[in-house]
Amino acid sequence: REQFRQMFVMLPKEIRLTVFQELSDIMKVYTLSFMTEAASVEALNVLTADELTDLFDLFSDEELKRYLDLLHKKAREEVISLLKFHPDSAGGIMDIGVLTLMADFTVEKSITILQRLRPRRDIHQSIYVTDRLHKLVGHILLEDLVLHQAHERISSFMHENELIAQAYEDQETIARQMVHYGLTMVPVVGIDNYFLGVISSATLVDVLVEEATEDVQRMAALTPLKHSYFETSFWQLVWERSYILVVLLLLESVSNSILHSNEATL
Repeated sequence: REQFRQMFVMLPKEIRLTVFQELSDIMKVYTLSFMTEAASVEALNVLTADELTDLFDLFSDEELKRYLDLLHKKAREEVISLLKFHPDSAGGIMDIGVLTLMADFTVEKSITILQRLRPRRDIHQSIYVTDRLHKLVGHILLEDLVLHQAHERISSFMHENELIAQAYEDQETIARQMVHYGLTMVPVVGIDNYFLGVISSATLVDVLVEEATEDVQRMAALTPLKHSYFETSFWQLVWERSYILVVLLLLESVSNSILHSNEATL
């Protein structure tokens, strides 16, 4: 870690921020511990709200308050809104930086909004439609805006949502449903169908990898690890596997005793 620290502070600013984004959450926490306040502000503000939420789960209450104060107002509000959900729930993994359109918008107005705001293409192939109370009512595809007349309202051709995730549903349940229906995007709603965000294909892959990793660890008689293998201490690994090793040793001892008893009888 000391070698990493010496190398990291020598990097040019742009590369340093790029490297910070690629670090694991454990290493991000460590990196923030030796960064100046100004550098911490820059580093935190290159992360998305959901990435910040995952990171902040590792902080103490004092650290959480200190780093929240460093965020811009909008980012701080987004993180606080995500922190109220369990990290493994749909609300905890959703992306809230999503553009929605109102059902009574015309095609022309919708295209103008998209051209001006230039939203992320990876999560806006499907654009979710809400009413004036921000309740989810359906979705449209980008190509729909090309195939319809400029004066048409999007409510006249919007599609029904095949799957809607409730904010407090378990992430694994939602991921399995997305795979079952062949979906790469699903909207997340709260009380009264209030639109909150989306779970994208990138997030879906992360959840599936995480769940598969936990299954493999259980098959290896290892309690699912909170952090990656190389970020878990040797003694923690020993502790996580000790109970199953004790059980196996006891079973072997009992088996040997029965075997010896049978041999003596014979």
